[in-house]
Amino acid sequence: MLFGNPSAQSGKAAEMIAEARRLLDRAGIEHDFVATLPDAGTIGLVRRAIDEDGARRVIYLGGDGTFAEVAKGILAAENARDVAMGMLPTGTANDQGKSFGLRSGPAGLADNVATIAAGMTVDIDVGRIESLDEGEKTVHSDLFFDSASIGTSPVCDCRCAMRSSSLL
Repeated sequence: MLFGNPSAQSGKAAEMIAEARRLLDRAGIEHDFVATLPDAGTIGLVRRAIDEDGARRVIYLGGDGTFAEVAKGILAAENARDVAMGMLPTGTANDQGKSFGLRSGPAGLADNVATIAAGMTVDIDVGRIESLDEGEKTVHSDLFFDSASIGTSPVCDCRCAMRSSSLL
Protein backbone atom coordinates (compact mmCIF):
# COMPACT_ATOMS: atom_id res chain seq x y z
CA MET A 1 0.00 0.00 0.00
CA LEU A 2 1.23 3.49 -0.87
CA PHE A 3 -0.15 6.31 1.26
CA GLY A 4 0.15 9.94 0.21
CA ASN A 5 -1.70 13.23 -0.09
CA PRO A 6 -2.17 14.16 -3.77
CA SER A 7 -3.20 17.72 -2.86
CA ALA A 8 -0.06 18.41 -0.77
CA GLN A 9 2.41 21.04 -1.92
CA SER A 10 -0.31 22.79 -3.94
CA GLY A 11 -0.93 19.63 -5.97
CA LYS A 12 2.73 18.90 -6.78
CA ALA A 13 2.53 15.74 -4.68
CA ALA A 14 0.13 14.22 -7.23
CA GLU A 15 2.94 14.25 -9.80
CA MET A 16 5.34 12.64 -7.30
CA ILE A 17 2.75 9.99 -6.45
CA ALA A 18 2.32 9.17 -10.14
CA GLU A 19 6.10 8.93 -10.61
CA ALA A 20 6.50 6.82 -7.45
CA ARG A 21 3.82 4.43 -8.73
CA ARG A 22 5.62 4.10 -12.08
CA LEU A 23 8.90 3.39 -10.26
CA LEU A 24 7.25 0.88 -7.90
CA ASP A 25 5.67 -0.89 -10.90
CA ARG A 26 9.02 -0.98 -12.70
CA ALA A 27 10.64 -2.45 -9.57
CA GLY A 28 7.99 -5.17 -9.43
CA ILE A 29 6.47 -3.88 -6.17
CA GLU A 30 2.74 -4.52 -6.23
CA HIS A 31 0.84 -1.74 -4.52
CA ASP A 32 -2.44 0.08 -4.25
CA PHE A 33 -2.61 3.82 -3.67
CA VAL A 34 -4.59 5.23 -0.74
CA ALA A 35 -5.01 8.97 -0.24
CA THR A 36 -4.33 10.18 3.28
CA LEU A 37 -7.11 11.66 5.39
CA PRO A 38 -7.09 14.84 7.51
CA ASP A 39 -7.22 14.98 11.29
CA ALA A 40 -5.17 11.80 11.89
CA GLY A 41 -7.63 9.72 9.85
CA THR A 42 -4.72 8.08 8.05
CA ILE A 43 -3.88 6.10 11.19
CA GLY A 44 -7.14 4.15 10.88
CA LEU A 45 -6.67 3.66 7.13
CA VAL A 46 -3.26 2.09 7.69
CA ARG A 47 -4.48 -0.10 10.54
CA ARG A 48 -7.35 -1.41 8.39
CA ALA A 49 -5.02 -2.01 5.41
CA ILE A 50 -2.94 -4.26 7.64
CA ASP A 51 -5.62 -6.00 9.71
CA GLU A 52 -8.40 -6.29 7.13
CA ASP A 53 -6.58 -6.25 3.78
CA GLY A 54 -3.44 -8.13 4.80
CA ALA A 55 -0.93 -5.44 3.77
CA ARG A 56 2.60 -6.40 4.82
CA ARG A 57 4.49 -3.54 3.16
CA VAL A 58 3.22 -0.03 3.82
CA ILE A 59 4.87 2.86 2.01
CA TYR A 60 4.40 6.53 2.76
CA LEU A 61 5.05 9.42 0.39
CA GLY A 62 5.09 12.76 2.15
CA GLY A 63 6.67 14.61 5.02
CA ASP A 64 7.28 13.94 8.68
CA GLY A 65 3.57 14.23 9.52
CA THR A 66 2.64 11.56 6.99
CA PHE A 67 5.48 9.41 8.30
CA ALA A 68 4.15 9.72 11.86
CA GLU A 69 0.55 8.88 10.95
CA VAL A 70 1.52 5.86 8.86
CA ALA A 71 3.89 4.61 11.59
CA LYS A 72 1.17 5.07 14.23
CA GLY A 73 -1.25 3.14 12.01
CA ILE A 74 1.20 0.26 11.78
CA LEU A 75 1.66 0.24 15.56
CA ALA A 76 -2.13 0.33 16.08
CA ALA A 77 -2.63 -2.78 13.95
CA GLU A 78 -3.13 -6.14 15.60
CA ASN A 79 -1.12 -7.84 12.85
CA ALA A 80 1.80 -5.40 12.75
CA ARG A 81 4.58 -7.88 13.60
CA ASP A 82 5.64 -8.62 10.02
CA VAL A 83 4.87 -5.25 8.46
CA ALA A 84 7.66 -3.21 6.87
CA MET A 85 7.37 0.52 6.23
CA GLY A 86 8.84 2.01 3.08
CA MET A 87 9.87 5.65 3.06
CA LEU A 88 9.48 8.10 0.17
CA PRO A 89 10.17 11.43 1.91
CA THR A 90 8.87 14.38 -0.10
CA GLY A 91 7.89 16.95 2.53
CA THR A 92 9.55 20.18 3.57
CA ALA A 93 11.86 19.09 6.40
CA ASN A 94 11.97 15.29 6.00
CA ASP A 95 13.75 14.75 9.31
CA GLN A 96 12.77 11.09 9.40
CA GLY A 97 14.09 10.38 5.93
CA LYS A 98 17.30 12.27 6.66
CA SER A 99 17.86 10.22 9.81
CA PHE A 100 18.02 7.13 7.56
CA GLY A 101 20.22 8.81 4.94
CA LEU A 102 17.47 9.03 2.33
CA ARG A 103 17.28 11.79 -0.26
CA SER A 104 14.01 13.65 -0.44
CA GLY A 105 11.74 15.00 -3.12
CA PRO A 106 11.53 14.02 -6.78
CA ALA A 107 15.33 13.64 -7.07
CA GLY A 108 15.33 10.91 -4.41
CA LEU A 109 12.34 8.86 -5.56
CA ALA A 110 14.23 6.37 -7.75
CA ASP A 111 16.90 5.70 -5.11
CA ASN A 112 14.32 5.35 -2.35
CA VAL A 113 12.18 2.94 -4.40
CA ALA A 114 15.36 0.92 -5.07
CA THR A 115 15.96 0.81 -1.29
CA ILE A 116 12.42 -0.49 -0.75
CA ALA A 117 12.80 -3.04 -3.55
CA ALA A 118 16.06 -4.28 -2.01
CA GLY A 119 14.17 -4.98 1.23
CA MET A 120 16.57 -2.93 3.33
CA THR A 121 15.22 -2.49 6.87
CA VAL A 122 16.35 -0.49 9.87
CA ASP A 123 14.79 -0.42 13.33
CA ILE A 124 13.50 2.84 14.76
CA ASP A 125 12.96 3.88 18.36
CA VAL A 126 9.38 4.55 19.38
CA GLY A 127 8.35 6.16 22.63
CA ARG A 128 5.17 7.28 24.31
CA ILE A 129 4.79 10.69 25.89
CA GLU A 130 1.95 11.54 28.24
CA SER A 131 0.58 14.80 29.56
CA LEU A 132 -0.73 14.56 33.11
CA ASP A 133 -3.16 16.70 35.06
CA GLU A 134 -2.55 17.79 38.66
CA GLY A 135 -3.88 14.45 39.91
CA GLU A 136 -1.37 12.62 37.68
CA LYS A 137 -4.17 11.37 35.44
CA THR A 138 -3.21 11.09 31.75
CA VAL A 139 -4.98 13.78 29.75
CA HIS A 140 -3.12 13.18 26.48
CA SER A 141 -0.90 10.43 25.17
CA ASP A 142 1.01 10.26 21.91
CA LEU A 143 3.83 8.35 20.24
CA PHE A 144 7.10 9.85 19.07
CA PHE A 145 9.81 8.50 16.81
CA ASP A 146 13.57 8.95 17.29
CA SER A 147 13.29 12.07 19.47
CA ALA A 148 10.91 14.28 21.38
CA SER A 149 11.13 17.88 22.50
CA ILE A 150 9.10 20.20 24.64
CA GLY A 151 8.85 23.94 24.16
CA THR A 152 7.65 26.51 26.64
CA SER A 153 6.48 30.05 26.20
CA PRO A 154 6.10 32.88 28.71
CA VAL A 155 2.47 33.26 27.65
CA CYS A 156 1.69 29.59 28.19
CA ASP A 157 0.38 28.39 31.54
CA CYS A 158 1.36 24.75 31.20
CA ARG A 159 0.26 22.46 34.00
CA CYS A 160 1.35 19.10 32.83
CA ALA A 161 3.98 16.71 33.95
CA MET A 162 5.97 14.40 31.75
CA ARG A 163 6.73 10.84 32.67
CA SER A 164 9.87 9.42 31.19
CA SER A 165 8.96 7.85 27.91
CA SER A 166 8.79 4.12 27.62
CA LEU A 167 9.77 2.23 24.53
CA LEU A 168 7.04 0.15 22.99
